Amino acid sequence: MDNDVSRVALIPCSSYDRDTVCNAVEQGVELLGGIDRFLIKKEKVLLKPNLLAPDSPERGSTTHPSVFFGIGALLRKKGYKVVYGDSFAVGSGLFVAKRNGIHAAAEELGIENVPFKKVREVKVKNAVQNSVFQIAEEIFKTNNFINIPKLKTHGLTVMTGALKNIFGVIPGLLKPEFHMRLPSPDLFENMLVDLNRAIKSSLIVMDAVDSMEGNGPRNGTLVHTGVIIISDDPAAVDATGALLMGVKPESVPLIRKAGEAGIGNVNEEKIEYLGGSLKDFTVRKFSFPPRTSIKKNAEETSGIALKLRNWFIPKPVIDSEVCTKCGNCVRICPVTPKALSQNKGEVPQYNYNLCIRCYCCQETCPEGAISIKTPLLGKISKLFGG
Repeated sequence: MDNDVSRVALIPCSSYDRDTVCNAVEQGVELLGGIDRFLIKKEKVLLKPNLLAPDSPERGSTTHPSVFFGIGALLRKKGYKVVYGDSFAVGSGLFVAKRNGIHAAAEELGIENVPFKKVREVKVKNAVQNSVFQIAEEIFKTNNFINIPKLKTHGLTVMTGALKNIFGVIPGLLKPEFHMRLPSPDLFENMLVDLNRAIKSSLIVMDAVDSMEGNGPRNGTLVHTGVIIISDDPAAVDATGALLMGVKPESVPLIRKAGEAGIGNVNEEKIEYLGGSLKDFTVRKFSFPPRTSIKKNAEETSGIALKLRNWFIPKPVIDSEVCTKCGNCVRICPVTPKALSQNKGEVPQYNYNLCIRCYCCQETCPEGAISIKTPLLGKISKLFGG
């Protein structure tokens, strides 16, 4: 086999029934050569699920606990010491894990939660854009790092999978700084490419049993795609995810950039599928959130440019009928002054001249009250190829 080819296991998985998932995970790992092929035997293993928000597993915004249990059980059976962690934007990863069932699964397997609080400065060689990161110290206490993403659409990066899930190695309180300093998708994607240079996944186990379309990454609609995707190539995993969503990998900027940067293979001709064929799983083209193209911080933008931006660029909109007035969106807004304000007992209001379109508010809204809307002129512009 060509050494430049990435091997990706595509394993049918009809439901989140624990036995079904465990069998699928074990089958996929064995097809790739067994778990010991990817890990250093005497070191512990750090599992990194997607713990976006404290939602139930049925909502589909996080890695399902059955998928976490599947890889965790395999590791424990093989004699590995295992820990897990993630950072949550407005609280602890443990809080989310207790709400979505992952912590219960971890306790059942004797897997400890490690907080992502203390940081270590890491320098990235040959960086595209970001040469220094502050990364959770726990990441560097082992060379065994398993990434367990969830396949979903995303308002900022089009889709989220293995490449985007790495953002969770940055402690939550530091994340808003990146959105403030890197307000455009282009800049944010460049940062993620550099972060994936700094943090290498030993293995990726993607939850694509039920994937998310529409208003992702938290408040979209679930689509049954019925597959577990496993590989040691994060770019190939995400390229496969894109194909399952009915889009070409090169049309997703983050995936294209990862391929260009040598993170992994994104061309189908360079990916060997084991266990199943893509045609067995492709459902249909997913609906995606509108893509923003904002270029600068609000305070750096001229008055005319601000008006054009607000007329054309997709923006977050609050549904006052769904909003519970919790104020979470106001607290998470990374800009100063904040782009959202709230009077006591009232629905928050946007100042779109200050909004950088990072969509942190939409991502963390517990009620799904915030969606991304394209203004009328933006829709007309797209019709004419703008």
